[in-house]
Formats: sequence, structure tokens, C-alpha cells
Amino acid sequence: QQMGSVYSGAKRVIIWLGEATYDTDYAMYYMKQLEKEGFDHHTPDGQRIPDKQQQWHNIWSAVLGNLRPDQRELLVAGFQALLHRSWFKRVWIIQETANAQVAEIVCGGESVSANILALMPSLLEITPDRQCQPILDIMPGSQRGSSWWAEKPDLHTMLNKFRNSEATDPRDKIYALLG
Repeated sequence: QQMGSVYSGAKRVIIWLGEATYDTDYAMYYMKQLEKEGFDHHTPDGQRIPDKQQQWHNIWSAVLGNLRPDQRELLVAGFQALLHRSWFKRVWIIQETANAQVAEIVCGGESVSANILALMPSLLEITPDRQCQPILDIMPGSQRGSSWWAEKPDLHTMLNKFRNSEATDPRDKIYALLG
């Protein structure tokens, strides 16, 4: 019953997606490059760029440079492999994601901010499955404030969004959402 307050009080939440594969390392590498370029990118007067979608698209285009089609396919496959990890299916991850102020995604030996992971479907022009998109929507970062989550959803909405989440005990679906 206290896990929601534990996660909301944490300075940073670490989300472990498991061991890396060649594909996931490839995707993590490019996400890390985006993160580095995005957070290192400043306006001429020294101010950090605001979190605007078009600016992220421009930075992403610069990061990708001249990727061949087969390299882009590997990048998309690696990212989709991350989204199909079992972590995204568990009901209890909703609390840790929704209550986190800052979260870091870790796969193998690589890590990237949750904000960057949540931006990737738009940048890669892919649509995550119905189970995964609500999790991306509630990840800490710029996307959270403009998603359905910002409307303070009721229990019915959350049950609908997360109806495919897995739990050993079906009652845990309610308890996880209440937290």
C-alpha cells in the first residue's frame, strides 16, 4: 500500500528491462546519442532548448545522419524488442512509472532517460501496441503532461488502459492502480 509514496518520493527510479541483445544495444546506442545531443543542445544565448516535439525531430534527424535502410530497420527492431520485454506487461510497473519524478531505463549495460524512451515511437514513426502505449504516456518527461494522464484519470479509465496488464492475483490489478 505504500509503494506509490515510495516511488513518488524517490529522486530517481531505475527501470531494468533485462539483458541486452545486439538489437537492443543498437537501439540504446542511438537513444543515448539523442539524449546527449538533446540535452547538450542550447540556444545561441546559452539556454537549453525547450522540450518541443519538432525540435526533438530535428535533433533525431541529425543523430541518424545517413543511416541506410537496413540500419534503420535494425534500429526499429531493437526498439520494438525493448517494448516487448516482460517489464511492460506487469501491472505493478504502473506505480513505479506513474509516480516517478525521474526514471532511467536500463537494458544490459546501457541506460537512457524515460523521457527519451517515451519520445521514440514518434521519432521512429511507429505505433506501440495497446499494452505499451499507456506506459509510455505516463513515463516521467515532456510527454506525460500532454497525455491522457494529465487529465487525472479515474479508476475506470485506468482499468481500461491497463486491462491487459498481468498479475498473479487478479485483485492486484486494482491494488496496483490505486497506488
